[in-house]
Amino acid sequence: MTSQPRCRLLVRLAAFFTFAVLMSGGTAVFALEALSINPAWVPKNTAPASAVAVIRGIGFDPAATVTFDGVAATVTFIDSRTLSVQVPLSGVGKVARVVVTNPGPVSDDLYPFIYTDKNIYVSSTGSDSNNGSSPASPKRTIRGGVDQASGVTNLVLVTEGRFGDNSVPVPTATVVAGGYNLAFTTRDPDQFVTELDSNKFNFNLRSFGLDAKVVIDGITFMEGFRDGSSGGSVEFVGDQAVLSNSVIVGNQTSSMAGGVYVGFSTAYGGRTSISNNVILGNRSYAGPGGGIVIYPLYTSGNSLEVAISDNYIVGNRSFLSRGGGVAMQTNSFYGYNTLSLKMAGNTIMGNHAKAGAGVDFNLATMTDAVELTFDNNLVADNKATGEGGGLTTAGLGMLRGTLSGSTIASNTAGTGAGAGLTIGPAVSVDPAFMARDLIVWNNISDDSSGPVTAIHSDFGSGGVPGAGNISANPFFVTGLRSRFYLRQNDPNNPASPAIDAGSMGAAPAGNDALTTAADGSPDMGTVDMGMHYAPAPPDSPDPIQVFRVDPPSGDMSGTDWVLIRGKGFDPGARVNFGTPQAVNTIHISHSKILAQPPPRDAIIVDVIVTNPDNSSASVVSGFRYLDNMPPVWQTTSGAQTATSPLDCQRSLIVDWNAATDAMTPPVKYDVHKFLCDPAPAGASPPCLNYLDFIPTAANKVATTSELSYYDTAFSSSGADPKFLYIVRAIDSHNPLNRELNLSKRLGTAGRNTGDTTPPAAVGNTLDVTGGGFIDWAFSRGASSYGLYRRTNAADYANPPAITPFLVLTAANNDLDLDGFVDTQFNDTGVPAVGQCFFYKVTARDVCNIETKNELLP
Repeated sequence: MTSQPRCRLLVRLAAFFTFAVLMSGGTAVFALEALSINPAWVPKNTAPASAVAVIRGIGFDPAATVTFDGVAATVTFIDSRTLSVQVPLSGVGKVARVVVTNPGPVSDDLYPFIYTDKNIYVSSTGSDSNNGSSPASPKRTIRGGVDQASGVTNLVLVTEGRFGDNSVPVPTATVVAGGYNLAFTTRDPDQFVTELDSNKFNFNLRSFGLDAKVVIDGITFMEGFRDGSSGGSVEFVGDQAVLSNSVIVGNQTSSMAGGVYVGFSTAYGGRTSISNNVILGNRSYAGPGGGIVIYPLYTSGNSLEVAISDNYIVGNRSFLSRGGGVAMQTNSFYGYNTLSLKMAGNTIMGNHAKAGAGVDFNLATMTDAVELTFDNNLVADNKATGEGGGLTTAGLGMLRGTLSGSTIASNTAGTGAGAGLTIGPAVSVDPAFMARDLIVWNNISDDSSGPVTAIHSDFGSGGVPGAGNISANPFFVTGLRSRFYLRQNDPNNPASPAIDAGSMGAAPAGNDALTTAADGSPDMGTVDMGMHYAPAPPDSPDPIQVFRVDPPSGDMSGTDWVLIRGKGFDPGARVNFGTPQAVNTIHISHSKILAQPPPRDAIIVDVIVTNPDNSSASVVSGFRYLDNMPPVWQTTSGAQTATSPLDCQRSLIVDWNAATDAMTPPVKYDVHKFLCDPAPAGASPPCLNYLDFIPTAANKVATTSELSYYDTAFSSSGADPKFLYIVRAIDSHNPLNRELNLSKRLGTAGRNTGDTTPPAAVGNTLDVTGGGFIDWAFSRGASSYGLYRRTNAADYANPPAITPFLVLTAANNDLDLDGFVDTQFNDTGVPAVGQCFFYKVTARDVCNIETKNELLP
């Protein structure tokens, strides 16, 4: 280092599909699928006239019958996707099976449906010293309520308000229902919002006990945070579970499933129904599934079924993995995982991931399979940095089933990576797999990749071969629930070529009660291609009110979404964030609107909802634009190496790559440390307690702005210990954003009692600015620095003859108070008139071995 003077930053769908349509007049020809019943519970002894439930599915016949544990219900046929039933009376609490039967007979069932026996009351004004047996003596916490569950079946009634519970275990035969007013006389989950807010301390709620039968209805789950494990908010494992009419917003996990985790394990099969929910703004980091993950693990021989229907899954993120909206992930250690997955009527929009941003199926072994029913879904505006922007199947294994009547549009993926419909080259596709009546359009970088065969579908990028296929602009227009309706009934412009271009009649396809037209006119005759929507409801009789905005903050780039709840939202209502209007608006109901804020600088704005008649309501200062994005590791993330420099005392050096943060730099790094219990030689993982290493405040040992951590905090006795490290990047925002990668590195803290090796050279980077401020480059493995100051540059020609002006340590030179010696120093000394100070800096390790070559001329 030269002395320095101072003188005063798919698609591959097998070779072909076979396809058959059984036409039968106005009767649906789809295989019967019962997907949800809402509500999935009723108190015992409730008269059928007061116990009306709606069953949603596919392929219902006008003559369909419904039974509850063999007892017939009165059925009203609404359309081929909807039945209204009067639930039969039961004098006892029980878990019942609901069976829907078409003539033939052909049947499908729904399970569980719970007749509740015991009421348990929970109120935001209650006390856990109460017994919870009546509205007059409610419990204060949801955990306190479910702990009272006993007997046959249980109904936990929860009022409006915030409940700061976490890790709530819901036992079998229990319903947890939110949305009651404080008197328990009225239920409206959008007005009387029940918040289960974990305040970023563990997850919200789980079903408890393998094969538990539970129903969760009308709860807002928020601020769940699970570090080092799966399921940031709601967790179902090996159970028969229903999640309905709920909002899952702003939850996070460092592993998989920021929102909802559905897992299955060895001993049990299981089924889960997820319906009529808003799953919004949840995040996973090192694992798949920002919104929902389904994880079958070693399930050979067990019946697994997941139904995901009529949900809005928007604005979720999987930062370092797959499946921003919905992910199905199998495990490479266990094969023979087979799942029946039914998805219908969902809007999956604006999700982000490293791969498979919208919906992603990742099959780890050749013996894994997914039996897919994917009908009438919208997969749009999702963005992946790698493969798979829209609907993706990757890995190995088998894809079976049907893909029909859906729109996959305006998704983005990496160049040439399959942005629309993507099926990996190693996935086996059943020759009987059916793909039809799709619109796959305007996906970037491409709509399809490789040979694709479907029928009666509109593909961009030159189209694909197949009967009835076209490659033409579908002329999307904005309607009530998205901007992907089809242009029609417009005298001034041509109609969409996807109109009346499908493979069968609208009634057999189950879409004659739905619409692709912005004006809401039902689809008639031959079915239109693409997603169909429910027509607009009439205007609300209520005056417009806005109750709340979730989440109340979002990023400045405009990629987050919010849910606005209130009353009196008429079709066509618009949303403004201050003056600018929302980028996208989805009218869900008279009480719920989804909106995507436009990009803005950091600012707090009013959120205003305005009906077409110009009546409006707002939440003053209802939304804050801020930096809520963690730093980004552009290359392999997390701790890269943990190696011993073999100093004279035990030490380890942990190194990592630089992270960046464009909005609120500089980036710093938290370092976590954990003692390894060594596994037998050659075992994987290498520590018996490897999975127990979860970063916490207790095991955080450092925060540094450097790219290396020099650890000397080891005992001098005994054998060389092994330690695990995790490094996480944090930005400078308030509150800070932390990257949650769980990359672990193992190192052995060794030593060499005869060590004479100095740390890394400081290098030719010394900088001196006016006023005596000295700055130099970090030295890997340095615990202190020698600062040399001479009035004669020639003094450095004989290094042994000079001594440092100062030895800088964390004790005397820690300007940012992070516990480490800084690589800057302010020398307040002033050279005499006519003199200059000549500086050099050396690095020293914990054993005071110094980089003497720095002193040479």
